[in-house]
Amino acid sequence: RQSAVSACVRLISASMASMPITLSISDEDNYLTTTKKHSLWYVLNVRANKWQDAFAFREIMAFNLVLRGSAFARVFRDGSGNVTGLVPIPTKNVTVEMKTSGDIVYTITTNVDGSTIQVGAGDMLHIRGLYSDMIEPVSPLANASDSISIDMSMSEHQDQSFGSRRAMPGGIITSEKKLAANTLKNVEKRFDDRAAGKSKSWKTIALDAGMDFKAMNVSNTDSQFLDSRRFSVEDICRVFNVPPAMIHQTMHSTYSTAEQQHLGFVDFGLRPLAERIESAMRNQLFKFTETRKYVLNHDFWSLVRGDLDSTSKYLRNLVQGGLMTPNEARRVINLPKFDDKGADKLYIQQNMASVDNLDNLQNPDKTVTDTSGEDNNE
Repeated sequence: RQSAVSACVRLISASMASMPITLSISDEDNYLTTTKKHSLWYVLNVRANKWQDAFAFREIMAFNLVLRGSAFARVFRDGSGNVTGLVPIPTKNVTVEMKTSGDIVYTITTNVDGSTIQVGAGDMLHIRGLYSDMIEPVSPLANASDSISIDMSMSEHQDQSFGSRRAMPGGIITSEKKLAANTLKNVEKRFDDRAAGKSKSWKTIALDAGMDFKAMNVSNTDSQFLDSRRFSVEDICRVFNVPPAMIHQTMHSTYSTAEQQHLGFVDFGLRPLAERIESAMRNQLFKFTETRKYVLNHDFWSLVRGDLDSTSKYLRNLVQGGLMTPNEARRVINLPKFDDKGADKLYIQQNMASVDNLDNLQNPDKTVTDTSGEDNNE
């Protein structure tokens, strides 16, 4: 119900869901080769279960993790142990218990009839938040309860002071002589019927002789209300590690600072969350023999697809530096593969040279004597 909390959670959840999860095979030298041949790739990127696409699944998992401190999903496997479906479970519907043997058992309470189902660790994906331990999830809302309650109190004060439930009178009608109670009620009713409400604003009011009207308006500036609300929003942004400019709190932001805040949000807000999710999925969804072979990574390229200028410069530097082939760069921006053989080769600018070879490049005709005493032109 608090706007800043809602905006932060929606921003983080949508950002995490917009990044596809790549599946790669790691060789002995830790070089990665992407693959789509594993069943888990289809579940995480196309269809999570019979009711949800992968985007909706990733979004609700990030939502529960950020808001509730833990995210749970029921895991369904085939006869070979491969994951065929993931169904998210609301955090409040899951109870975690550790047996004396060290095994963890999850009790799921259904929303239909309140019945319970118990599953083992192999049938549940459990992503733990920052403060959560093996058993108890700790909601970030609990740690930020003071800041959030203060802001909600100010929202209540706003409604009472400036909204439809305002407790402050709009003005006072004074008279030079004492009026009877019935006369006062008639004056008040005449005034309210004529001027109370938005549709009757700026109407001309005629008062009886000897009467005067004095407005009692308190501005937001005089009550320092706007400054308090602004600070409250910034305080809540600190809880979720979200720059205020990214939830439209742009009073002190410029274009350059907003760009740097976006980069900081990706590096320090989303990347640790992505690492937490990737680690849990790798350890809990793969078979034990596959954990050393397969690697999961969020594709952060998806977050900068709209910034074509920065993307083109970055890809150009990678291609010219020999770190990426032209076809690999085309794949990043969803362009079709170029069939020429040269598009799959690495290129590097020819003016690059090693330091120990600079003297030979400056004196190409210099005669060098090797260790055997024979002269060779290098």
